[in-house]
Amino acid sequence: MRPLKSVLWVCVLFFSMVGCVRFKEADVPGTYTAKAEWGTSSLILARDHTFQQTVRLNSGEVKQTNGQWKLVGPVKNSVTYSITFTPFLNMQHDKQGIYAPGAFSSITPTLTGGMDIAIDPDWGIAYRK
Repeated sequence: MRPLKSVLWVCVLFFSMVGCVRFKEADVPGTYTAKAEWGTSSLILARDHTFQQTVRLNSGEVKQTNGQWKLVGPVKNSVTYSITFTPFLNMQHDKQGIYAPGAFSSITPTLTGGMDIAIDPDWGIAYRK
């Protein structure tokens, strides 16, 4: 019984620390992908704070935009970072690639060393690197 208790304690500590993981801006650039029931999207973030976004609808229509990204945060006593995009093609469940002048999303590191950019958390839509 003692080994099981030790393993559980280690798991609790590990998962409580995951939410406290900080990352550097240099960790953000790369290629991200997102999937929704109506299509897919790729988001390429460059080190110079530019990005290219491509949305492919299941109908075959392809939309593309280029713009600027900026990392924001964390705010006082928080470990949560956000990222802004100007302009942006929405990937929400009901905004299928619709142009927006900008977007503001949370960005978090994953357990596997990647990054997630939340787009529509209620529907499980996120860009993943």
